[in-house]
Amino acid sequence: MLLERSATPPVYPPAVLTADDPVQFAQLTPEWPAEYVQLSPGRLSASVQVLNLKHVQLLRETVDKSLLKRGLASCRSPLVFAFPLAAEGIGKAGGRDIPAMAGLLADGSGHPDIVTSGYLDLACLAFDEDWFRQACLLADGEELPEALSRHKTLFIPPEKLAQVRALFETVMGSGHMLPDAARLRAGEDLLLSVLDLFTLSGFQPGPASRPHLQVTDAALELVLEGGLEACSVLELCQKLGVSRRYMQYCFTRVYGKSAVQVLKSVRLGKVREALVAARKEARRETIGDIAARWGFWHWSHFSRDYKAQFGELPSETLGNAGVMS
Repeated sequence: MLLERSATPPVYPPAVLTADDPVQFAQLTPEWPAEYVQLSPGRLSASVQVLNLKHVQLLRETVDKSLLKRGLASCRSPLVFAFPLAAEGIGKAGGRDIPAMAGLLADGSGHPDIVTSGYLDLACLAFDEDWFRQACLLADGEELPEALSRHKTLFIPPEKLAQVRALFETVMGSGHMLPDAARLRAGEDLLLSVLDLFTLSGFQPGPASRPHLQVTDAALELVLEGGLEACSVLELCQKLGVSRRYMQYCFTRVYGKSAVQVLKSVRLGKVREALVAARKEARRETIGDIAARWGFWHWSHFSRDYKAQFGELPSETLGNAGVMS
C-alpha cells in the first residue's frame, strides 16, 4: 500500500485589510499603534497589508484622504523607514514640508506627527533595533544610527528611492513564500538598500520648528484631555499664553491647516469614536450628549459637518444602539 503524501499547506500572501473610517483604520494594525484624524471631507477608503520577516516588519497602507497621524510607532522597533509608492501633493512631518515622493527615517522616540495631503500609497519598514545597529556596524554603516540619535528624523530625496521601492514591492509580493533563510536575506537586503541611500545621497536633517510644535502639541493635548472646556481656540490661546495670530501661524506651519480646521477635525473624530464604541457595546447614549461633550452645541451645523467629514449622518454611525438627541 502506497503511503499517502500529506498535502502541502497553502501559502497565502498577507491579507489586505480595509477600513472606511479613521477609528477602524487604526484598529487594523494594533502592532503599529497610531491615532488618525481625518482632515479632508468624504468617506475614507483605506487599506493595510503587513508582512513579518525575521528582523524586519513590512507594512503597506493606502489612504485617499488627508490624515493627521499621531503617535506612529511599532512594537517591534522604534526605527521606522517610510516612503511613498505613490502620492499626490506635499505632506508635512513635524512642521516641515515633505515632497510627495520623499522618504523618512525616524527614531520612534522622536517620531513626528505626519500630515498626508490626499491619496497616499505608503511603504513602511520597521527594523529590530539591536539587529539594525549590529547590522549597520557589520556593513560599515555606523554613521546612520549616529545620525538618527542626533536628529531623530532624517529625510530622503524622492529621486533616490527607486531601488528601495522596487525591492519593497518584490519582498511584499513574494516574501510570504520564502524559506526562513531567504526571509532573513530579504531583510538584510532591505537594510542594505537603506544604507546605500545614506552612502550615496546622504540624509537631510528632520523637523525643526520646535517652538511651533510645542504650541500645537499642547493645544491638541488640552482638547483631547479637556473636551468641551478646551475646545475654543480663544480659550486655548489664553491657557497657553499665546495670541490667536501666533496660534494660527503654528498650526499652519505644522499641519498646513488652520487651528480651527485641525481642532474641529480632532473633535469630530472623537465624536465618531464614541459613537462607534456605543454601537459596539449596545449602549443607549444620545448623539446630542456625545456631540456636546466635544464642543458641538448647534445640532444642524454639527450634523452637516459630520456628514461632510465622514460621508454619513451620526445616526447612521450609531445605528440602533443609541438615541438620536
